[in-house]
Amino acid sequence: MLRQLFIQNYALIEEADLSFGSGLTIITGETGAGKSILLGALGLVLGNRADLKKMYDPEKKCVVEALFDDYPARINSLLENHDLDVEESLVLRREIAKSGKSRAFVNDTPTTLNVLADISKQLIDLNKQHEINDILDKEFHYQMVDALAGNTQRSDDFRDRFRTLQKKKKDVATLKEKQAEEIRKREFVKFQHDELSASQIVPGELTKLETQFKMGQKVEEVREAKSMVYNGLTEGERSMESMLIEFSQKWRNIKDIGPDFQNIDERIDNLLEEVRALASSVEDLSMEIDENLSLADVTARIDHLNTLFQKHQAKSEEGLLEIFEDLSNNLNEGLAMDGKIEALTKEIVVLEKKLEKEANTLSKNRKAVVKSLEENVKELLAQLNMQHAQIKVEIQTFDTLTEYGLDDLEILFSPNKGSQLLKIKEVASGGERSRLMLCLKTTVADAVALPTMIFDEIDTGVSGGVAGRMGEMLASISKTHQVLSISHLPQVASRGETHFRVSKEENKNRVRTKIEILEGDDRILEIAAMLSEDPPSNAAIANAKDLLKK
Repeated sequence: MLRQLFIQNYALIEEADLSFGSGLTIITGETGAGKSILLGALGLVLGNRADLKKMYDPEKKCVVEALFDDYPARINSLLENHDLDVEESLVLRREIAKSGKSRAFVNDTPTTLNVLADISKQLIDLNKQHEINDILDKEFHYQMVDALAGNTQRSDDFRDRFRTLQKKKKDVATLKEKQAEEIRKREFVKFQHDELSASQIVPGELTKLETQFKMGQKVEEVREAKSMVYNGLTEGERSMESMLIEFSQKWRNIKDIGPDFQNIDERIDNLLEEVRALASSVEDLSMEIDENLSLADVTARIDHLNTLFQKHQAKSEEGLLEIFEDLSNNLNEGLAMDGKIEALTKEIVVLEKKLEKEANTLSKNRKAVVKSLEENVKELLAQLNMQHAQIKVEIQTFDTLTEYGLDDLEILFSPNKGSQLLKIKEVASGGERSRLMLCLKTTVADAVALPTMIFDEIDTGVSGGVAGRMGEMLASISKTHQVLSISHLPQVASRGETHFRVSKEENKNRVRTKIEILEGDDRILEIAAMLSEDPPSNAAIANAKDLLKK
């Protein structure tokens, strides 16, 4: 329940601090005085967009704070889910700096605008004047029927899950589009992968093949050269090894003559060791040739490897193997996408079955209350001087799920005797829409969990006895809900338990909105002025007193 509303520096309101009671609160005042400004300010704590042009003094910040108590217990869970403090009362505050920066608070804890809106929509049902035309929207029709059917939370949950379903379907479609493109790419990747896989790349292979190729071309020359060099180095009496041994033996006898002779002796020994090492290397030089590969096979393999180097812009077998590994990973990613699509598709099937079951429950509950809704609204319309008006809740059930379930639901209306039941926008005038809106709200009021309902000139287009019965309906709703109603009709205003008057006054060379609570004679005079003129006649005053006694 809204207990207090503090407004500072908003539109024509310099500062206002209003306290509200339970039951029906009426707000009256001349046109342009700022009655709807109150709702605009309240809209800020409901999460509406801030407008710098609405600041009374552009050099100061705007503050709107709403205090609630006796609010539904479910809101505490919402507060806890957002890590917000749960206290005895609930304070929602919105601040707009002169720079335009907006801040939101719940119980003095900073929060986001979305969180503020999520909480406030559980507290207040705000029917602004221009929103009377919401009655033309099928969304509103679902809300009314679902409220009476006890479907409100179930319908909200269904819609959330349906949006999840739609997102999953969209994700699958996106993945499939990507998959189609990836398949085209994957075919080429797989070709490259298979080609490298079949090539069985071995590091250092090309060098060995090139050696084998050259060896195959000059094998006899190699054998002759190897034999000649080896024999010349170590074999026979006149080999280099034998000659160096002879030199060493001869020089060893004179090496003690001096350092230079000693040096030559050492050099002869070193040369002897080098000759022996060279001979050993020549002897160990491999002459092995893969007998299974012909020279043509070796040439073909070399050409194949060089082609792969050029195609993949690789400089070595190791480079080709790295590319092969990347291609393998790419193919595995493609397989992962296949798995993701399969998993999402299974999730969609499960979710669709669950939603179909929930949609059938929604439909069953709706159909169960349709007749009582039609009868109750018809009875209330008759009280508002529309004795022959009637409504019909038309429900068609389909096989395809929508965000509303399986039902296509719309309220049809006939304002006059013998008139065809048609869409509301096709047959209802402004005044008829207001009356129908009030009748629908009255019918479902007890089923609505929102503790506070606000009506902005719901009585537009009506007068006389109809206006009086509208006041009675608002008073009836206020028995179970806190109701705030902005009205220009004395018959409605007289039914309020609390009465505020909004007026304009000049202050500091500018106009500002003044809000005052009316009691006793002040309230009589206000209602009398609404009946006639200001100042009111004696007859109007007497009439006002009669209205207040009802």
